[in-house]
Formats: sequence, C-alpha cells, structure tokens
Amino acid sequence: MSRSFSTAWFAAAFRPCRAALIVTLAVVAAPTSVAAITEPGTPPPDAVDDAVATVRKDIAAATRELAEFNRRTADERLPLVRGNRRLQHENSQLRDKLSRARRAAESTRTAVAEARKEIAMFEENVRFIDNLTAEYRRAFETRISPGAALLYGPDLKKLDDILRQGAPSDRVQALPPLLELIKKHADARLGGVRFPGRALTTVGEAVTGKFVEVGPLSFFAETADPGEAGVALSRPGSSLPTIFASFPPDQATGIRELARTGKGTVPVDVTAGAALKLQEARESWWQHVKKGGVIMVPILGLAVVCAVLAIVKLISLHFLAVGRADNRIQAIVEALERGDPTRAMDLAQALHKPLGPVICEGIEHRDAPKEQMEEMMYERLLAQVPALERFLSPLAVGASTAPLLGLLGTVTGMIHTFRLITVFGTGDARVLSAGISEALITTEYGLMIAVPALLVHAYLSRRVRRAVALTQQAATMFVNSLKFP
Repeated sequence: MSRSFSTAWFAAAFRPCRAALIVTLAVVAAPTSVAAITEPGTPPPDAVDDAVATVRKDIAAATRELAEFNRRTADERLPLVRGNRRLQHENSQLRDKLSRARRAAESTRTAVAEARKEIAMFEENVRFIDNLTAEYRRAFETRISPGAALLYGPDLKKLDDILRQGAPSDRVQALPPLLELIKKHADARLGGVRFPGRALTTVGEAVTGKFVEVGPLSFFAETADPGEAGVALSRPGSSLPTIFASFPPDQATGIRELARTGKGTVPVDVTAGAALKLQEARESWWQHVKKGGVIMVPILGLAVVCAVLAIVKLISLHFLAVGRADNRIQAIVEALERGDPTRAMDLAQALHKPLGPVICEGIEHRDAPKEQMEEMMYERLLAQVPALERFLSPLAVGASTAPLLGLLGTVTGMIHTFRLITVFGTGDARVLSAGISEALITTEYGLMIAVPALLVHAYLSRRVRRAVALTQQAATMFVNSLKFP
C-alpha cells in the first residue's frame, strides 16, 4: 500500500515539470520559427525573448521542484525499502507459519483418521465381545444340569439384566460376572456340590430335596423318607427338573446316601443322559396304538379277524392228505378184487379228506362203467372244493384291506398335521407329533397285518391246491387199477 501511494504522488508532482520540459524542447528544436517571426506584421523579438525567459524560469522552477522531489524521494526511499524488507520478512514468516499450519492440519487429519479407525476397531471388538457374551450365556444354560440351573438362577438373572441394556458398551459389562460364574461352575463340577432345591416326580408332583452335582452328573433325593431318588433330567416347558427314579432299590439307596452325607455308590450314565432319555421315551404297546387314532380300531379288528381265520383254516387243513397214498389205494383195490367191499370201504374211510370221500364214492359205484365212475368221483371232489377253500377269500380281502386302512389313517393324520400347522406354525415339532404319529402308526399296523395275511393266504391256497392234485392223482390210480368188464 505504501509503494502504490508513493508512485502516485511522484507522478502527480512530475506532471508540471514534464509540460515545461516539452515546451523548452519545442523552442530549442525550431530556431527557424523564431527567425520567421521577425517578418512584418509579427510580434517583436522582445516578446519572444520574454516568453523564452518565462519558459526558462518555469523550467528552472520545475528543475528545482524535481530536485526537491528527488531529494524527498531519496529521503523516503530508505524507510520504504526497509519497510518493504520488513514486510517481505513478515510475509516469509507468515508463509512458514501457513506451511507449518497446513502440515499440522494434515497431521491432524491423519491422526483423526487413525483415531476413527481405532474407534471403529474398538467398536467392532465391543460388538464381538457383546455377541460372544450373549451367545455363551445362552450356551451356558444348555450345558449345565437342571439342578445347576436352579443353583445359578440368581446369577443368571443378573447377567440377563445387564444383557438387556441398550448399548453394546453397557452389555460388555456382563463379561466379568459371566467369567466368574463359569469359574464357579467349573470348581463345583470338579469337587462336587450339594444344595437344596425342588424337582418334579414322575407323576408331576413338586417335592423338596437335595441336588448333588458331580461333574456332568446330577442326582436328586427327596427329603421325605423314603421318597424318590434318581437322576435329575430337564423337561421342555418346565422350570423344574424331573426325577428319573427307575433304578433298583440298592442304587436308589446309594443316591439318598450321597444326597444326605456326600458319600454313596450311585449309577453313572456314560452316555451323558442319552440312555435315560431313550429309556423314558419307550412306551407300552397300548400307548403306541393310542397314538394311531380312531383308524386303529378297524385295523385292529381286521387283524383279529385275519388271525382267527388263519388259525381256523390251519387247523382244518391239518388233516388233509399231504402225501401220496399209493400203498393204501393198492390195498383197497386188492380188497375189492378179493370180493371184500366192506374191508375196502373201511380202508377208504380211514383216508384223509378229500381223498377218502372220493375213493368211497368210487367203491360205492365200482360196478358202473369206467367213464361214469370217473365222472361221479370228480363230482364228489368238486363238492369238497368249496369246503377246502372256505375262509381263504375273507383272508385275502383282509390282507388287501389292511394297507388301505393304513393309508386312510395316513391321510387323516396328515390332514390333522396341516391343520395344526395352520394354527401353530412349524416352530414346535411336538405340537405336530399327534398327526405325524397317526399318519405313520396306521400305515405301520396296516402293513404288519397285510404282509402276514398275504403269506398265510398263499400258504393255505397252496395246501388246498396240493390236496386237490393229490386227490385227483390217487383217484386216477384207483380207477386205472380196477378191472372193468
């Protein structure tokens, strides 16, 4: 700003001097013009001289002013140069400060970015620890026994209160008490622990007693004597464990002693409860049948009918001729040749059905022609075939109907299952077990009835066909052994 002001002031002061200098140069450069003015009618030379003198005075004044200006300019130049140098130095310092400020700002931005990364990493670690804590909290309750769940109930409730807070940084505070609870549980598993509590009996009654936790094993003995004693098992939907007390008396006594004194001989399940659950899952035949629903009534009725028919038919076919009777037929023929029809009739009546009645028919018509005798014997055989095949058709119908009834039960069971799915959804498989059991059990019993019935029907039909074939063979041999006129 000082430099611009000085330059403007110098230009304004120099303007009069520049005008006077231009006039002087014009006069000096044109002497012929002064001579020409001396012609007639022009002003006198003295006026020109006066003008020149005036101009010279002006030039001298302007020169003095210029010299004064130069002097003042020289006087003012040194402070201006010093001021300019000072301003340049200040400018350089400001530039250095600006450069340092920019470097500091860049360093600050880098530090802020690193800090944000660390904060993000820290937040990610906090979320991971939060999720890990919540997951292990859920897993911890599934890994402990039902009795230990009652023992650690207050501690677990405190953990749940902390884990229900909104921010992950607040929920992370549940980690130290969770680790302390894990250590406490590990110490108890190693050395064993006894504590009072309540459990459910096999009939669903809540009783008071003592739990004994030894490693993965959990026992319970009722306080009342004798009371129930056994292994404590968890049940879905129940806050109290259930006592599995199906143990021999000596083992139950050992569990009671362990609960009372801390010492006793107890059974150990090496399957970690799997064997006990399988034992409990076993059901009686009647319980299994009841799960099949109302369709099991006709299926069981059909099973009874098929069984009765098969037994009756097996007994009736037990007395059929099952082998060749060549020797007996020859004895009958020899008796007839000797003229002893009574002996021949006695031997024929001793034969099994259907051979005996057919041979008796032939003996009664021994005097008839051969073709007539054959026709009469064949007619007697045909008259016995319906009796031989009796109950075979109902047995075949029962064998065919049983799978259809099982299929009917399957359809009704699936309809019941889908109805439950519509109401309750697919979240709980236990709700769907009734329809699934009805669908599978009816099919199971339908096939269990059909397969044996078909096999028995095939066996009995084969017995009947064999008896008829043997009878035809024996009758033919009897006719061919007789002598006709």
